[in-house]
Amino acid sequence: MHLHRSSLSPGMAASTVLVVIAFLLFTRGVSHAGVFPNSDNIFGASAPDPFYVEDGDSYLWLYGTESSEIVVNGGRIEKPTGLARSPIRLLDNATAVVNGGVLRDVAQRSTSHVFHLEDNSRLTVNGGIFFDSSSSGDLLRVSNNAHATINDGSFTATNDATLRTWFNGSITVNGGNFIADDSGALEHRGGGDVRINGGVFRSSRYALTVAQIGGLLEIHGGEFESPLGLFQNTGLVEWHAREASVDGHRINPGDISHSDGLLRLTFLDGDTQTIPFRRIGGTMRFIAVPEPSSAILSSLLVFGFAFQRR
Repeated sequence: MHLHRSSLSPGMAASTVLVVIAFLLFTRGVSHAGVFPNSDNIFGASAPDPFYVEDGDSYLWLYGTESSEIVVNGGRIEKPTGLARSPIRLLDNATAVVNGGVLRDVAQRSTSHVFHLEDNSRLTVNGGIFFDSSSSGDLLRVSNNAHATINDGSFTATNDATLRTWFNGSITVNGGNFIADDSGALEHRGGGDVRINGGVFRSSRYALTVAQIGGLLEIHGGEFESPLGLFQNTGLVEWHAREASVDGHRINPGDISHSDGLLRLTFLDGDTQTIPFRRIGGTMRFIAVPEPSSAILSSLLVFGFAFQRR
């Protein structure tokens, strides 16, 4: 189902905006069906059926709740200055799949995020451009048992963290570019799990932060470009790599006793990364990942060839 915008007179548009804002600010956990048009934009709430955003569409924000679904295939979702509302907010088992488009949270006083996930909601990002210049609020915040899977996309935050977990939120990163101008590219502050398989994490400060409540940060690959690298206050950080060294000295698998230093890793794909780190608590661990043996590789090649011949 695709819902199209309709035109309203200026007076009707203004009254509609006021009604919708008041209704959504003072209600929560109610099934909001349909969308609310406002001239060339839409204040929207997703319906139980999938709500689609396509190229050429323009929205101010979308709100998913009670197992509703949002699919973004392009278009633009840009929250205006002064509106305390995230461009996409998911609650109560809602889901969203973003395959492209531009989402922006512009500068204002109230805390908001480009993506705000809570209450077992799920987000999958396969591409797009995401920008947050809000004065207070992360670009993507995942909390209360929600989960985000990021496969690609460009994520830039100018004042706060690019990705942040809170209260058992979890994230899987398979790719993408994550840039933080004045904070962490990833801040893991919840009790959930974060797994990094790839992606580029750039920050003027820390690329990775594990602090407060903690949780597991599991790293299998990726690029980390920042002057301070990793900061750990609590929780568990696991580096899964073929080999590792600290300050030029090769280390064995197991817990890393150093409180700071320069960590150099060779990941399974052969990529080598060097990242500074500082720990004041928690556990950091090197887990050796062996290369596949030649016998296993030969078996896989034979199996693949036989499968193609069928």
